Amino acid sequence: MRCRDRDGDRQDGFTLIEVLIAMTVLAMLSAVLLHGAVDLRANAAWFDDRTAATLVATTLLDETLADRRLHDGTYRGTRDGRSWTVTASSVDLASQLPKNPAPGPDTATAPTAPVWRPQRVTVIVEARSHPLTVETLRLVASP
Repeated sequence: MRCRDRDGDRQDGFTLIEVLIAMTVLAMLSAVLLHGAVDLRANAAWFDDRTAATLVATTLLDETLADRRLHDGTYRGTRDGRSWTVTASSVDLASQLPKNPAPGPDTATAPTAPVWRPQRVTVIVEARSHPLTVETLRLVASP
């Protein structure tokens, strides 16, 4: 800003109020940017934690589904510093089928036991914020 002194000469420069306003705006802007940087770091830490928990859960799920002898029950352990729980349970579909099927051409034969049964597999991996849960169904041979 240009102003005139007492002699009427022009002087270049800023007034004190302009400098104070500029410093206030810069201080507010730096506070907002600092807060954003802190949030970004916290989000990155959460994302890293969640990614590591997902990797453990995926590995456990792959190993569990590959094990053909997995019996119903709960299994616990620790991997990569994270505690985990795998629960396998049979799903009873017979209770959901109709008791008396309608007469038709296929009702003359006696019903046979199913060769396959569904099994629910749930993997829970502990994470910092809250546990990561992955669930799926697989078919296993009936006993």
